[in-house]
Amino acid sequence: MDLIDAVNYASLAGGFFIAFALGSNDVANSMASAVGARALTIRQAVCIAAILNFLGAVFMGAHDTATISKGIIDPSYFQEPNVLALGMFSTLLAAGFFVLLSTLFNLLVSSTHAVIGALIGFGLIEQSPEAVEWGKLLDVAMSWVLTPLLAPVLGYLLVRASVRQCCGPAKR
Repeated sequence: MDLIDAVNYASLAGGFFIAFALGSNDVANSMASAVGARALTIRQAVCIAAILNFLGAVFMGAHDTATISKGIIDPSYFQEPNVLALGMFSTLLAAGFFVLLSTLFNLLVSSTHAVIGALIGFGLIEQSPEAVEWGKLLDVAMSWVLTPLLAPVLGYLLVRASVRQCCGPAKR
């Protein structure tokens, strides 16, 4: 077994590790209200989250995977494929540990931020600032800014529409 095979097997274990770290953080965020309101049991919430996270990754994850694998750092800067494979494996572990530790210490954390930060660190350390796709990173960062600004507007509109549907127009 050569180095690349060992990295591939270790990456499989690393994938399960980061999935555990993400699940411990993200599932709690999405299911806490339903469990707290006793609309779901913890077991039901975990089952629903497992199914929906799997389906989301299968049907919607290709775009994110392409951005992470080729959009943040430019693979053409890495002439040796073993270096790129080790860097991606290191990114996986770094992000997994960061998310898990942040969750254990009750800190707010974004798994996407952790992965992208680890990738940038790998690109900077192994190559140079030119290896980082700064334009694509700006696009990603803009989504981080726009999401918290637009989500409340969408939430407001949805709640307002559902209240009108259920209870009629609001009286002032």
